[in-house]
Amino acid sequence: MIDNMNITFILPGPGKHPVGGFKVVYEYANHLADRGHIVTIVHPAMLEIDTPWRDRPKKWARYLQRRFDKSYFPSEWFHLDSRVQMRWVPSLLEQNIPDADVVIATAWQTADWIARYSKKKGRKYYLIQDIEDWSGSKEHILASWQLPLHKIVISKWLGDIVDQLGEMSTYIPNGLDFSAFGVDNAFDKRTPHSVLMLYHHLERKGIGDGLVALEIARQHYPDLEVVLFGVPAGKRLPKWVTYYRTPSQKCLRGLYNNTAIFLAPSRAEGWGLTASEAMMVLLSDFDMRVNIARNGHRFIQRFTWDKAVDALEATLLEESE
Repeated sequence: MIDNMNITFILPGPGKHPVGGFKVVYEYANHLADRGHIVTIVHPAMLEIDTPWRDRPKKWARYLQRRFDKSYFPSEWFHLDSRVQMRWVPSLLEQNIPDADVVIATAWQTADWIARYSKKKGRKYYLIQDIEDWSGSKEHILASWQLPLHKIVISKWLGDIVDQLGEMSTYIPNGLDFSAFGVDNAFDKRTPHSVLMLYHHLERKGIGDGLVALEIARQHYPDLEVVLFGVPAGKRLPKWVTYYRTPSQKCLRGLYNNTAIFLAPSRAEGWGLTASEAMMVLLSDFDMRVNIARNGHRFIQRFTWDKAVDALEATLLEESE
């Protein structure tokens, strides 16, 4: 019998728009709440410890606006269990954080805050999902990995870097929601020359490389159907691309099922959520594409949220005994 815990997750901002790292936290929150734990997710308006004074009036205005209209909720793209407590706070000062058994950082900026909290905020953990060098210097990020927090990594390559820093970590791979994403359209029944790709503004996602590769592929397969999806507007995409901006989960499931290939050109990923949801296949060899898709679908079945939550529960309880 696992004792119920009071668990706080600290996210680095509002959850209005789809973000893979946020989705992982929301999934954990839902599953932990379903197991009887008290779960709170804190979203700050001001993230940096040293927010410049000139930026504070704007941040406070946004804080008040989102507090009124609840736009820090992920209501447009993720369904949160009603038992999960959501907090929108002006900053991550300790006075804005509930007392708990466990507090979990989910980004390097939140780790800096949590390291300063007193023991009444809970045992300190750090869920490392990537090297977040799009939001800060690599030096600062890796320094946060050396803070006195229990590190949890979602990928073995992240664990290797933690090891190189002389730190310890616990490896817990993410789960996948097989009720949300699954095979509705058989792999051998899809239009063979159809490709789906995530569109993202970050250079490390390799979208430019992907578009160049698709342009080359179109020279050999003039009938190639190219579909992209993402959060940005996508105004500069080629005319031969069909783009879905912020698709619903139902729409995204349809896109995964109606295309034969998922192209993942990202140069670095903490986990590769969209690729895991789709599993990558090939253009030229029909039988190879179908076999790869089937094998990928079988392989990905091992990553369930039940396994991930079991491992997280065990890790969070270790230091309480």
